[in-house]
Amino acid sequence: MSEIILFILMVGIGSTIVLDIWGLITSKRKGEAPMDWGLPGRWVLGLLQGHFYLQDGQTPATTNEKMIGWIFHYGVGVLYAALLLCFGGPYAPMVFPAFLIGFVLATLAGMFIMMPAMGAGVMARNLPNRVEAINGMLISHLIFALAEYVLARLAS
Repeated sequence: MSEIILFILMVGIGSTIVLDIWGLITSKRKGEAPMDWGLPGRWVLGLLQGHFYLQDGQTPATTNEKMIGWIFHYGVGVLYAALLLCFGGPYAPMVFPAFLIGFVLATLAGMFIMMPAMGAGVMARNLPNRVEAINGMLISHLIFALAEYVLARLAS
């Protein structure tokens, strides 16, 4: 049992770290601020109060939102790694499950849950740079899926 938990933590946390490093490189290259994990943290706290999306300017900041946002972010990465176990476990990591979970599922969740929750609309329709936002998400999740696969191979 501890082997499975170690596999999940190594793959989930490791691939999320790779995703975060990619995000830092990308934001620095573009001259933008890195992701503010306080907003997803604020959203998670709002969910506990029955609010399904952030209302621009109406959802007040809280003291622990950044920490909760980071925990949520890494928790989702760990959840995706746990889903890999449905496809053969730590002893048979394959490309297709990592692609399906790390790229397809993560991208769909981002476009249909997180973007609307953050006020960007479904598939970033409320953003002026919609195509750039979608392309960024696609590339980021492709890198996440690749990291998931590589780390699953190393952990097995």
